[in-house]
Amino acid sequence: MKENLRLLVLGGLAFWTPVVLVSAIGKFDANIIAQNLVSSAGILIFCLISWTATKRRPKWVWALAGVYTLGPAAMIVAASFTHFSPIRHPPGYWLWFMAVCLFPPMTLWLALGSGLIFSVLFVTFVFPLLSLLPRREEVH
Repeated sequence: MKENLRLLVLGGLAFWTPVVLVSAIGKFDANIIAQNLVSSAGILIFCLISWTATKRRPKWVWALAGVYTLGPAAMIVAASFTHFSPIRHPPGYWLWFMAVCLFPPMTLWLALGSGLIFSVLFVTFVFPLLSLLPRREEVH
């Protein structure tokens, strides 16, 4: 269970941290193509490092769960670098918003609006396919 949570958190961070960094560096000129490329590259590099460090294949579905779990918060943080006027919200708004963000389709909805849908769909289709690959015997 601990390993699954580690994969969830690290997989989500590996996917979304490059997007936030590109947004922070680019500010108003954050390139959507660059954001899609760095997010996909970040998660693939994480998976390669995890695969070589543990000498076994990661559980891809848990890394994908991290992409969907941390996605809304990461896209909101990335968007905060490109917008300059704070919006006033009623009390309790953030609690409601975070609860809605935990609903997995919210990641797809926000990714569609921010242009990151291509990289989210890429990992959504590739990771389950990778988890279906036959496992060979682990070397102990």
